[in-house]
Amino acid sequence: MWEQIQSAQSENIPIDQEISITMAGANIEFFPVNHTIPCYAVKFTYKNKTFVYSADTSYMESLADFAKDADLFLCEATVCEGSTHTVGTGHMDAKEAALIAKKANVGKLVLTHLPSDGDFELMKRQATEAFGKEAYLAMEAESLSL
Repeated sequence: MWEQIQSAQSENIPIDQEISITMAGANIEFFPVNHTIPCYAVKFTYKNKTFVYSADTSYMESLADFAKDADLFLCEATVCEGSTHTVGTGHMDAKEAALIAKKANVGKLVLTHLPSDGDFELMKRQATEAFGKEAYLAMEAESLSL
C-alpha cells in the first residue's frame, strides 16, 4: 500500500515521534496516543504560535506534556453521558479533555469529535468547569483569534 501512494507530485513521510517535519515554515511533531489502532496527536508550531490536535485517544497524562503551553488545543471528546457513546475505548469525555488542557496550560480549548447524540450544553459546561475558563465546541465558531 505504501508503494501505491508514492508519486512525483508528493512526498510521503512515515510518522514517527522521534522526528519533526518542517513544511511551509511550520514545525510538525507527532506523539503516539491510546486508541484501538495506531494514532498520533499532532503539534504545529508556526511563527511563535502552537496548535495541538489530540486525535482519538483515551485519557493520558503525558498528552498534557505534549500540548504544554499550546495556544490552541483541539481535543477529542467522543464520550458523553446519556449518548450512545457512554464508553469508548480510545476516547475521552469533555471533562477529561479539559483536565488535559488545564494541566497543559493551553490558551484555548476546542472539543472536537463530538458524539452525534451528545448533550452539547452539558459537555461545554463540564469542560469549562474543569478547564477553569471557557471551552468551545468545534461547531460553535468558524474561527478563533489567538
